[in-house]
Amino acid sequence: MLYFSYIRETEAGRKASGSWRGKGMLTIIEKAQKEISETGCLSVAARQQLWLALGPAEVNEQHPGPLTEAVRKRAQLALACGKKVSRVWSAYDAEDKRPQALLRKISAYLEGKCTAEQLDQLLSKTDFMSLIDEERYSNAPLAALAAWNGAVTALYDEPLLSPDRIGCREEDLDFYDWDAAWCAAVAWAGRDEDASTGKQRVEEMKFWAWYLEQAAALLGEEGYRFPKKEIRRFQEQQEPPRPVPEQADLEDFVRYMGLGELLYCAWQARDHCYVIWTVKRSMKARCPECGVEITQPKFWYGGNYLDDAFPNNGPAIRLLVKIPWLSCPDHPDANCRIIEEESINVKAAWKRYLAVPGRPKEFLEELKRRRVNSYNIGEAFTSLNEQTDYHHCQIIPPDIQGIRWIDPEMEEMEIDLAAFGPHVYFQNHTLEEYCRCYPDRVQTEEDGTLLLTMDRHWVRCERDGNGALTRVILRSRFMVRFDRNAEAAVKAKLLHENQSAALGEVLGCSDREVMRMPWEELRSRLSGLTRPQALAAQKKLRDNGLLCDLLPIPRRV
Repeated sequence: MLYFSYIRETEAGRKASGSWRGKGMLTIIEKAQKEISETGCLSVAARQQLWLALGPAEVNEQHPGPLTEAVRKRAQLALACGKKVSRVWSAYDAEDKRPQALLRKISAYLEGKCTAEQLDQLLSKTDFMSLIDEERYSNAPLAALAAWNGAVTALYDEPLLSPDRIGCREEDLDFYDWDAAWCAAVAWAGRDEDASTGKQRVEEMKFWAWYLEQAAALLGEEGYRFPKKEIRRFQEQQEPPRPVPEQADLEDFVRYMGLGELLYCAWQARDHCYVIWTVKRSMKARCPECGVEITQPKFWYGGNYLDDAFPNNGPAIRLLVKIPWLSCPDHPDANCRIIEEESINVKAAWKRYLAVPGRPKEFLEELKRRRVNSYNIGEAFTSLNEQTDYHHCQIIPPDIQGIRWIDPEMEEMEIDLAAFGPHVYFQNHTLEEYCRCYPDRVQTEEDGTLLLTMDRHWVRCERDGNGALTRVILRSRFMVRFDRNAEAAVKAKLLHENQSAALGEVLGCSDREVMRMPWEELRSRLSGLTRPQALAAQKKLRDNGLLCDLLPIPRRV
């Protein structure tokens, strides 16, 4: 059992009755110390115990509550967190002084030098949530959010002390729920963006050790210090940075970066950029509703893990990762958080990789040698070698084989995988993955061909005897879209006789049927048109005063 020396010294001077402030208080601190020593962090449940030890909760989500002694102490603890990481924010954005202003106002409020209304007014004018969404690489915005949460605590008490949050788990929370301590811990750990994951874990542990000391002082245990030997022991347990590969091999590079398995490397001519796609296949998630561990992905989505450039004005490089989205079959709407595997600091790993003598030139030669052609078919757009556009607007470079127009009038494009290569995807899925994720959009025809119906095109997929994809044909799939005034007239059935007749002709029904037809049905019947059908419908409707356009825009129109 972990038990620090000062406890043994001070316990002797306490009354044998074992007052709550004596034995009970020390037990709370002792448990928190044990958790930090073993995990490197302090769970929300443990933080809640420390907060409640300061006095009863006074959570008020509607209006600023009274500044009781318990609320004051919890606010002082949150304020200390904001102050500790204030420099992290300054290094990130020296021009934005809002977090510092908020911290000063919190101090003034706790000292009785300003009113709750004045602090609440400043809080309502300060919003850092958008920074969290926008920032891709740095945790520094969490330092600003720590200051914001400090003001919330001072005015409304710790929101995580509300009855429905007592005993909750970290994975049950999103950044709208995070407290000042948690935000500050992540910002503190990530202040060196080039540090390895192990080093960042040690820094996070040091933060929580400091936090426990601050809480202990507010609990009347001013002499408490977190044992340095526990920090050293934890530090020794962390894995050193993984060794940099000796050779500039693309597969070795992807494994070194910790981004799953290599899919392909493509060259994007427009941005003078190498794009490397990888896929994570072994991630797991846990359902927050039933606690079941989920390993079967529902679909995959793309994430950008690195956007940098080679030294000496070399080409850019992007690392894009297919990440599985996992869903509980019993709770499809639940936000199933990914259980992360061991990860590394991608930016720092990239710098270490390039630091090997001669590595930039060697790796560029490897990328040039390994690059392939890729084609990704999305709902509305397609991407040829990471160049995104409507498929019928894409320019096909003369040096790319296996892709051609076979019927410009119908806007049909063919991809012959024997000449083009195997890297053809459907919403970032393989054909097999797409059929499994979207079975309602897949139709099997008599000859075994698969027909995929997407928002703005049809996709015909031909396979060999083993089920492998051999040929893909894309055809534009158009939708008539009214302008705002015309749409309002159609919805309200305020059409002239000739307009309703024209609309009925386009839909293949009488004008009376048009007048009785629900808007959603009408809109549906004006979708899924071929190019000739769409152009004829557009002309007919425009000639009769119903302004409309087509999505996608037809070629050369």
